[in-house]
Amino acid sequence: KAHTIRLLTAPDPSYSGSGTFLSDLDKGTTDFRAGSWLAWRRNPMEVLLQYEKPVSIQSVTLSSLIHINSHIMPPLNVEIWGGEEQSSLQLLGRITPEQPAPVPKDSIGKLQPRLETFQCKFQPSTIQYIKIIGKPVPKMPSWHPAKGNMGYIFVDEILVN
Repeated sequence: KAHTIRLLTAPDPSYSGSGTFLSDLDKGTTDFRAGSWLAWRRNPMEVLLQYEKPVSIQSVTLSSLIHINSHIMPPLNVEIWGGEEQSSLQLLGRITPEQPAPVPKDSIGKLQPRLETFQCKFQPSTIQYIKIIGKPVPKMPSWHPAKGNMGYIFVDEILVN
């Protein structure tokens, strides 16, 4: 567990969590209004984790919510940066989650929200700082009723192994 977690970009004011976040091991539900989720939309999610002493890691997992009808999508991509000095972080890994397949417009409202994880694995590394960058979908897909609008990233936990 990280010693310190800092949000380098502020979450959307409507979804800014309930005090403890990202490492409280309290899993959010599919009710995105319950207060247990942090969400980013206009800016990428940028979070910095700091450890008291160097640790060896090989993966970072984001616990997320997907609710297509409410514009809550998988991240466009996630980057994991790490190092022993905050000023010299190196890219450890990057993932590009699969985006939802097209859904008929009259079926989108029937889709159920779901919990999903996005894991980024990389070569074992000794770090003291981890920076996580998650980019929201800049435009909802052409098949979505809100095509062209920005999507959200919802995250309730960051797991480091």
